[in-house]
Amino acid sequence: MFESFHVIAICDLVLGSVTPFTFVLTGNAIIIMAIVKHKYHSNFLSSHNPANPSHRHIANLTATLIVVSVAFVLFTLPSKLYAIATRGAELNSDYLGLVSVALALGKLSDINNGANFYLYCMTGQRFRTKLVSFIARCCHRNT
Repeated sequence: MFESFHVIAICDLVLGSVTPFTFVLTGNAIIIMAIVKHKYHSNFLSSHNPANPSHRHIANLTATLIVVSVAFVLFTLPSKLYAIATRGAELNSDYLGLVSVALALGKLSDINNGANFYLYCMTGQRFRTKLVSFIARCCHRNT
């Protein structure tokens, strides 16, 4: 029984945290490489002009993606690792405490979904602009 739980916990870790993070990390690496490649292939004036709006937009987008990726790992990985670390703990006298911690860490994983909204608001100027525009349209319709 403990062997099957261990296999399930490892699969949960791999499928629920490591694999998605690997895809996101790979995507971020591709975006960063494309930016660097674009910068080298652009002419000198446009690529080194910090006031260029497209360069600022790309930098903001990259920062947003990296922050969201790191948040994903910070919010999801602890519950997966805890499940592996506490396998076979049913025999422990503090089983209720272990379950309480596991539930709290599970909720931390759920918080990742809500946190993304705030992360996009903090790091994405375009997202904030669209959000304010959307809210203004909604308020205007209701008045």
